[in-house]
Amino acid sequence: MKPYLTIHHKIQEIIGVITGVASLIVAIVMVAVIKEPIPMNYDSEGNVTKYTSAGFLLLMPIMLMPTILILLAATHLFPLN
Repeated sequence: MKPYLTIHHKIQEIIGVITGVASLIVAIVMVAVIKEPIPMNYDSEGNVTKYTSAGFLLLMPIMLMPTILILLAATHLFPLN
């Protein structure tokens, strides 16, 4: 650990990792539970214009994990001042 990392930085890292893992777990559970297509696009009147599969729910948590890892790496590699 670098000396410029404080306990607040470590707590933020732990919260970020826990949040990322929790969102991935929730998405996996939702994919297992939801069996019908989910609405993806709506028009201006609120009517569904496009449906997608439940696997699409995994997209956001999967994109979130590398982002969290990049931010963690940046915190450890570069000084914060």
